[in-house]
Amino acid sequence: MEQKNILAVAEKYPQAFKLMDISLIDTYFTKNATKTGFIYDYEKEEWMDLSTVGIPEIKEWARTFNKEGIMPDTELKMDILDAQDRTAVVKLEMEWLSGKKGSDYILLVKNENHWKIETIIYQSIL
Repeated sequence: MEQKNILAVAEKYPQAFKLMDISLIDTYFTKNATKTGFIYDYEKEEWMDLSTVGIPEIKEWARTFNKEGIMPDTELKMDILDAQDRTAVVKLEMEWLSGKKGSDYILLVKNENHWKIETIIYQSIL
């Protein structure tokens, strides 16, 4: 049962970006959540600098990322790497842009009987 709940919450992260639904971030992320990682610039053929953003930036990114319908309708691959009583780690692999995949590690915490996303660590998959 817990694994189902963990995966259901982790799935809200890409849904927020796909649907541009900020309410998913308000509901399923902690108030101090962060997203840290590396994006590969395919035009320049180089990695961009490490980026860390907090909730305001995550919301703005989600609000605008898919406004032109750039996220394909592809299957998510999610695996629980570890789950304890109050913490869990989920690995997510998906196509964020057509032909461009990403690998995200979603760290969740359970507080007041609810799982929430605390940290996301990501990178493009070459």
